[in-house]
Amino acid sequence: MIYFAYLNDNATLAPLKGSPILERAGVERKFEDDAIPTMEAWRVSRISAYGASKLQKSKEPGIEEEVLNGIIVKHYN
Repeated sequence: MIYFAYLNDNATLAPLKGSPILERAGVERKFEDDAIPTMEAWRVSRISAYGASKLQKSKEPGIEEEVLNGIIVKHYN
């Protein structure tokens, strides 16, 4: 169910600063604070790229990837 749920459009999509769990997992911020994408920007870029972008084969079998707003998105086939 979570896969189909979206945040509010004005929610920023960034990992929490200073989270020991995320730091231990190696999660890093990819954007500066003033350039963090919102849920609306992410949703619009995903929808507008659907069927228009060329997917690249991943190193993992059955997975293709595309880059949206500098973020690698995996497609599991």
